[in-house]
Amino acid sequence: MGFGDAIQSFYKNFNDLSGRSSRSEYWWAYLFVNLVFIPVFALAVLLSIVVPFLGGLIFVAYIVIHALPFCTLLVRRLHDTGRSGWFALLIFVPFGGIAVFIFTLLESDAGQNRYGPN
Repeated sequence: MGFGDAIQSFYKNFNDLSGRSSRSEYWWAYLFVNLVFIPVFALAVLLSIVVPFLGGLIFVAYIVIHALPFCTLLVRRLHDTGRSGWFALLIFVPFGGIAVFIFTLLESDAGQNRYGPN
């Protein structure tokens, strides 16, 4: 999956916890969210100098807007590796985030798994 397709899928499937997401889809969306974060953060810092509340509001709005789509993308990525989406909760356990990171790096299950076709 290419960059544009991954971004389109990221926003289109923002509330879909079923199915699978490929490794390329996950990492292209991750790159996009982080690249867009840089100018949003810079804008929030500059605005907070002038109007402190507005800078913080923009920063929080960006996080809130992208939190749900990214969580659902992570669940679908875990499904793609044959794991339950509940493994995403490991990020709240010390060193559990490392395990989740490794799961996102693994290859997709070949063919169909219990979460759907590849």
